[in-house]
Amino acid sequence: MERNMKKIICEKLKEIENKENVKIILAVESGSRAWGFESIDSDYDVRFIYVRKTNDYLKLEDARDVIEWQLDDVLDINGWDLKKALKLIYKSNPSIFEWLSSPIIYKETEEAYWLRNVAKKYFSTKTSIYHYYNMAKGNYRMYLQEENIRLKKYFYVLRPILAASYVEKNNKQAPMEFLDLMNLELPDNLKKIVENLLEKKKSNIEMGLHAKILELNDYVEERLVYYKKKLEMLKSCDNNWDELEKLFLNILYKDEKKNLTDNEIVKSEKKEVFIEKQKEKKLTKKERKNLFYNEIRKREREEIERIYIEKEKEKQREKRKLFYNEKRKIEKKEEKQEKIERKEIKETIKFILKSILILIVVIIVIKYIYEILAILFFFGIIGVLSSAPFWVILLIIFLL
Repeated sequence: MERNMKKIICEKLKEIENKENVKIILAVESGSRAWGFESIDSDYDVRFIYVRKTNDYLKLEDARDVIEWQLDDVLDINGWDLKKALKLIYKSNPSIFEWLSSPIIYKETEEAYWLRNVAKKYFSTKTSIYHYYNMAKGNYRMYLQEENIRLKKYFYVLRPILAASYVEKNNKQAPMEFLDLMNLELPDNLKKIVENLLEKKKSNIEMGLHAKILELNDYVEERLVYYKKKLEMLKSCDNNWDELEKLFLNILYKDEKKNLTDNEIVKSEKKEVFIEKQKEKKLTKKERKNLFYNEIRKREREEIERIYIEKEKEKQREKRKLFYNEKRKIEKKEEKQEKIERKEIKETIKFILKSILILIVVIIVIKYIYEILAILFFFGIIGVLSSAPFWVILLIIFLL
């Protein structure tokens, strides 16, 4: 399945190059699959860096620096122009550094190797820690306050916390894979908890829930307080554009040089085709027949492979359909439960308010009765005041 998906992704990348008239120098996986805690239904987050023709960079009207190719339940494919990527490297943007260090690579050229070497010189410890701190803080406040928490949200908080810890100690980009960060940075007393959580995450669906883990929440809160103070002490570093400018021109020049030699290559290819045709003319009847049948078998294999890929796609669609139907059922059930709970809370509040109101009325009535009896007693209007039953009644009211 993974091999088939890689093949589909590589075909998509070729399609982008042909239709957008660009050259992709690096294409990687970014997200839960690259981090190592994907669920059984996680999509593929494909990110790439591309280069346009030299003339496109010389136009007065700037070309769009982003290609957003596909976004559905299985594939999320988009990329950045080389110029945009270099500007982000200058700012030490952690996203581009994660692309460059992704363990899952779909396409890589010589230019990508140059890019990695230059990027190291622009890495900023403060910028990286600030990015991971804000990511962890935002996800913690938004997702980790409920009693039941989505499994993946724990990792969306833990990974940036551990990445910040690695950057602080090593002053370089943190590893992409969560297991590496966990083994290096997570306290030993929490490793078993997180390992169990990771197993559940990988064997569950994206919407899977888990009860709040107080030990992890306490750890996250302590780390967030620590990094808030740490960032105030870190200093920013000043970069210059020289290395990036040089790299940009070298990459453009490389493509330009290649274009200059295209005519020679075409001539060479035509010559090779001519030679092959001459050889074919000299082939015997039996050899031509073998070539013909070989070509037929090759086409048959390609057709079988194409049909297999189509069947796999159909299976994926059916699987996604079943998953989303189940997901909708769960959501409806949760909504129904929430409505029942809200109704019970409202009824409880109404009962309490009614009880308080009745109590207030009773107190007021007793108070007025007591005052009337007191007045009657004071003036001696009713002769029955001297009788024993009256005093008994009065004593009861007083005690109430």
